[in-house]
Amino acid sequence: MAVGAVAILGALVPETASAVGWSEPVTISAPGDENTDTDLAIGPDGTIIAVWQRAECEGQADTHQCKNGRVQYAVRPPGGSFSAPVDMPGDPFPANFARPTVAVDGAGNAIAAWVSGVGEFQKVRYSLRQAGGDFGGAKTLADPAEGRHSFPDLAMAPDGRAVLGLERFVGMAREAGYAVRPPGEDFGPARSMAGDPGAGNPNSSPVAAMDDAGGAIAQWTSSGPGGTAIRYAQLEPVSAEFGATQTLDPGANADLAMSPSGAAVMAWNPPGAVMDLRYAFRAPGAPFGAPLTLPEPENPLSKHVAIAPDGSAVAAWRSLISGFSHPRWAAAPPGGPFGPPIPVPPGGKGNVNDLVMSEGGTALALWVDSSGLPINEMRASLRPPGGVFGEPAPLPGPPQGADSFGGVAAFDPSGDAAALWIGRDLEGNEPHDVPLLAALYDAPTAPAISATRPSITGLRVQPRRFRVARRRTVRISARAGTKIRFNLSEPATVRLTVQRRLRGVRVRVRGRVRCLKPTPRNRRRALRKRRCARFRRALPPIIRRNRLAGANRIGFSGRVGRRTLRPGGHRVVAVAFNQAGQRSAPRRAGFRVLRPQR
Repeated sequence: MAVGAVAILGALVPETASAVGWSEPVTISAPGDENTDTDLAIGPDGTIIAVWQRAECEGQADTHQCKNGRVQYAVRPPGGSFSAPVDMPGDPFPANFARPTVAVDGAGNAIAAWVSGVGEFQKVRYSLRQAGGDFGGAKTLADPAEGRHSFPDLAMAPDGRAVLGLERFVGMAREAGYAVRPPGEDFGPARSMAGDPGAGNPNSSPVAAMDDAGGAIAQWTSSGPGGTAIRYAQLEPVSAEFGATQTLDPGANADLAMSPSGAAVMAWNPPGAVMDLRYAFRAPGAPFGAPLTLPEPENPLSKHVAIAPDGSAVAAWRSLISGFSHPRWAAAPPGGPFGPPIPVPPGGKGNVNDLVMSEGGTALALWVDSSGLPINEMRASLRPPGGVFGEPAPLPGPPQGADSFGGVAAFDPSGDAAALWIGRDLEGNEPHDVPLLAALYDAPTAPAISATRPSITGLRVQPRRFRVARRRTVRISARAGTKIRFNLSEPATVRLTVQRRLRGVRVRVRGRVRCLKPTPRNRRRALRKRRCARFRRALPPIIRRNRLAGANRIGFSGRVGRRTLRPGGHRVVAVAFNQAGQRSAPRRAGFRVLRPQR
């Protein structure tokens, strides 16, 4: 347990989130030091993982200096309390330019990434966490060119496939880079984006986003002929390398969002003195469409975008008017265009920190209210699907207020949310004591939402004997594949896990009979009725969101990405999660993959 952490645990009580609405903020960092550069991810069961950088700092503005940098994390299980802060283990270097980022897959496994080291040793480090466990020792991202790294951005698909966008120095050239992680493995080596006409002169590190199928988009800004331009590249679900760089429009300071189905939206500022807001939409699997201009956004800065599963989108930014920042937002139907700007709230002042979207299409804007200067306050406002942002709720925290930049938010699958932000330094030049604060949002239960556990009945694979399709897709194809059928008691997200049937022997271990691998030692220990079947996961999980109550059918080819089922016995295990976060009992159904026809 970290030094000083015991003193804060009493404040981290789960009862603060029991009522509908926002909880009272709590401090999740240990007393002392400066906490900054935070990120947040929420797992499918509602587990919250917070990561941040912590250092001993002194001085203000140009004299501000930090030492003894390190990355810390804290975990809050569903209905529980945040753990004490824990140092990310095994990093041999100080966490300079840490910029920690974290993401979670559909099974609750997590990856955290950051930058540490000095000079040529400045690399992206990352750590893996199994669901319910702790982060393991730091690993260093390999780089064949011995490049230096900075500003990582992490995205992860439900099956565990992940991408890292990063800035990469190769010699004296600064390039947009990336790395790809196959499900269940380590990241591959760092690479540079192919075909960037501004390579060597990037102005921003790539922002990464992924869809549920494992496809990804990376976006960055680089200088080339004619000035700065918005660039992007796309990663196919079965590929280990991004495609060629695409140039979208002159401009800079872009933000990117991607829906579970692969629809995407991007927004940026054009170059020069023109203060407009430009944007473009992308249909699933297609390139971005022609850029458009949002009408009369009034000097937009610090823009953020979010996109719902149906492709509708929201943009939020701060407009600089007469020397003051005022939050603004606009909404767009699937594919666009955005409507006119709307204040959040009327007459409000402040800077938009983050904008996120729930699976149900509710948007959450997190922004710092500067109306009460010199003490800023963090505020949160929610917009239901098709509606407008409501009255902002203050999240002031004990009594520090909020830093102008440094807030992040995230939704869980049930529609509940969490927000993290950096407090305000009250001590002047030294010592610094800048806390990390958290608040939880408990969404009201809608009449469509059940507080009971969902159930799956009638799970079956029809036909039970089939050959594997040759296409690299989870969809059914002609003369091959099968259908997975089941009934749901209510609307829910369904996770299907395919397991291979393997031979085993029955062995008594600590009073329990278990089916183990038939090694020579286990055969000698086997019981009289020796034979049994054991199962091992054969494919990444298949996740289907927003399935309706009643009969459901999912086409299955026997492939997920590059992974293919071998001939032999298998079973599928189905689990459902409803919008209230309740989980069904697992259901199982067997099937057999036939040998391919000659």
